[in-house]
Amino acid sequence: MTQANNDSNNNFCANKFERLRMLSFNIQVGIDCNKYSDYIRNSWRHFLPHAGRHNNLTRIAELLSSYDIVALQEVDSGSLRSSYVNQVKFLAEQAGFPHWHLQRNRNLAHIAAHSNGLLTKIPAEMAVDQLLPRYYSWSRRTASQFWQW
Repeated sequence: MTQANNDSNNNFCANKFERLRMLSFNIQVGIDCNKYSDYIRNSWRHFLPHAGRHNNLTRIAELLSSYDIVALQEVDSGSLRSSYVNQVKFLAEQAGFPHWHLQRNRNLAHIAAHSNGLLTKIPAEMAVDQLLPRYYSWSRRTASQFWQW
């Protein structure tokens, strides 16, 4: 990266944002829950598609649009339960985030694709996923690192 590019990224940040607004959001695969009993009564929604998921994701995108950087947990990167919709990409497009990163951490064939995501209005130069130690032989844990906003 040249010094000119580095300066232009810094100017982008300084000029575009008076205040950096960040959010961490566990979207629970787009499932709505209003009370604890919803977890039991609607547990099938964690594995199968349902009609309300798209509406929930659209409402989530409206909320996210006022932030500059959003870290997402419990997103689906395109499997049966999300009707094969990459939820990170969908939210990025709907909420107006030109830059996004998907980190898949558990892929259960076509049933569920557990992931994390990052949405940002500030360009990142690099995104790297790092494997973390496993608790169980079947688990895969990762962390994402982002440099030079």
